[in-house]
Amino acid sequence: MRVVAHMFYGLQAALGYAGAGSIPEAWEKGRLAKITPLGYQEVSPHDIILK
Repeated sequence: MRVVAHMFYGLQAALGYAGAGSIPEAWEKGRLAKITPLGYQEVSPHDIILK
C-alpha cells in the first residue's frame, strides 16, 4: 500500500509541475524537453528510502 501512496504523491507532484489538475490536462499542457545528464540526475527521484 505504501508503494501505491508513493506513486500517487509522485504523480500529484508531476501534475503540479505541469500546471495540470488531471492526467488529460497534463497531456494537453505537457511538453517534451531534452535535458543533460546532470539535469537528469536533478529531476530523477532521490532521497527516497522504501522499506
